[in-house]
Amino acid sequence: MSFYQASVFSGYLSGVIAITLLVYKAIVKKEQLPTPIIIFIILLVFGAIFDFIGQILISRTGTNYIQLNVYYLVDFTLSLSLFSFWTESFSFQRLIRWGIIPVYILIWIIVKILGMESLNEMNTMTNLVRILILFTIGLNSLYYLSKKSIKKLWCDHEWVICKTLITIYFNSFVVKDISMYIWNKYKILNPWVGVIYLSINTLTQLAFIYALILYGKKSDEKMNLPSNYSEIFERVKQRMKKER
Repeated sequence: MSFYQASVFSGYLSGVIAITLLVYKAIVKKEQLPTPIIIFIILLVFGAIFDFIGQILISRTGTNYIQLNVYYLVDFTLSLSLFSFWTESFSFQRLIRWGIIPVYILIWIIVKILGMESLNEMNTMTNLVRILILFTIGLNSLYYLSKKSIKKLWCDHEWVICKTLITIYFNSFVVKDISMYIWNKYKILNPWVGVIYLSINTLTQLAFIYALILYGKKSDEKMNLPSNYSEIFERVKQRMKKER
């Protein structure tokens, strides 16, 4: 299996696991999933679907730039919606949902309609702005989750998700876009940068799967609380005996 195939397969796998978790929790166990988890699952499923569409477009037309541009817009909307739940300030949360997201979408549409940017190119100004916004707000959310968490960070599914998303933005912009641009123009960086990008992408998908497993375990854990007063007194007696 090549690095590219491993990267694509890991994306499909995370999407399948996300759907399985959704079906198991929401339909089988009839649990009400928290909104951030629902958004995250939708993000993974859309990623797998767009990857599949991209494979079809590449095989037929030789390029998938149109699919990627649309996917980046959907990814931007879902990722920022997810980050908006991980902020301390309610006003900042509203700014993300009702300010940054709709304004960016409006600008993206206007730029494409006016022909200032083409759907058949990737190194665009709107894509650069997208990455910078996601990376900045993602870091703010990661800082908030780091302060909020009462457990080891790598055992907190929300922190793992946020950290992984930030890694994806860094990998996409710095490792892939900038490095490939320098290589194509100046022949400075080694083309093995592509292998590094695909390897990191595969690891991030595995991290998403790990986060889903963490959430699954967390939601399955039930607190062992006393059901009546007699049980409370019995537990107090047992604790007092242990302390003697």
